[in-house]
Amino acid sequence: MVQVSLDGSLATPDGGWAVVKMGHLDELANTFWQLFVLPRGASRWSLVTPPGFADNGGLVVASATGTPLVTGFQANQLNHFSPLAVTSDRGRTWAPGVLGQALAAVPDAIAASATGDMLALVGGQTSSILWSAGNLSDWQELVSEKSLAASAPGHRCGVTTLSAVSFTSGGEPLVGAICSRAGSVGIFERAGQTWRSFAPRLPAPVSHATTQVVRLTSADGTVFAVIAASTGPLRVLLAARVLPGLSEWAVSGALVLPPSAQVLSSGTSSGGGVFVALSSGTSERLETQATFNGPWRQLPAVPAGTETVAFPRPGRVDAFVSRGSVLTVYALDASQGRWQRSQVIDVPIQYGSSS
Repeated sequence: MVQVSLDGSLATPDGGWAVVKMGHLDELANTFWQLFVLPRGASRWSLVTPPGFADNGGLVVASATGTPLVTGFQANQLNHFSPLAVTSDRGRTWAPGVLGQALAAVPDAIAASATGDMLALVGGQTSSILWSAGNLSDWQELVSEKSLAASAPGHRCGVTTLSAVSFTSGGEPLVGAICSRAGSVGIFERAGQTWRSFAPRLPAPVSHATTQVVRLTSADGTVFAVIAASTGPLRVLLAARVLPGLSEWAVSGALVLPPSAQVLSSGTSSGGGVFVALSSGTSERLETQATFNGPWRQLPAVPAGTETVAFPRPGRVDAFVSRGSVLTVYALDASQGRWQRSQVIDVPIQYGSSS
């Protein structure tokens, strides 16, 4: 499996959002996840972490065009449920909600549709998908990991773990999974009362690989997926995209991963693509995919200590470096091929508040 961090960013028509962990990163109890926004038309990022909740378990965010942004709090050592918060004004005010179970520790554990429906991936060793018609405190089980694995498409995949949730452009639920059967990709679409496979085909030389859906998200009706494929010692990442109203996936070339590589950060870009920041030993690299029918594009190496990267609008790329309670934002000067410090944000962190 490829290890995937919750650090990431989301590009929406209203602006960019970034989830960054801060504090004492070598101490679980004193690591606090923060949410930042760059509204459309603004030049500087602002701290908008929803108040009143313990955020040292992690944060995940989701939004659909024309709908509020939903933030989910991962459970920490003090509780076994997940608070939720939703904003319609770019983080100035928040309305609370709650999940009676803990969100899964994956970046796409929540999803929102353009019609206001929401999905949540909850649970640990045995997970399930919950559905809501828009009430943040009223959730019903849509499907369990066990029942999806027992379905015909789930059996062909050999579902072992649920890894992501999203929606199609038509508002149908999507579920991503890890497959144990070679040659299958675990993306499933709700069709009436049943589930069917809605997955891209694997290209050579990984057509018989086992797979893990690393990311599954949507923006402006387009569904994006990042898939890790493994066959023998070869591990690669593939990016895939389905445009609104279509059913065929466009699949990128393979991004070969070094043996020790981890996904440091990932997300969507304002140009209709995806990115991944990879760490391998002491090196970090940033790869983007916008064409989905060609190779990945490598950008200049991110600044040392980068937690995440954001592509909030066309032509702008920012990297976030956190040291204690200080966040430094670096902007990529594409003409010079280098990063320049553009902003410093002091974040009020209450160390010891989670113990």
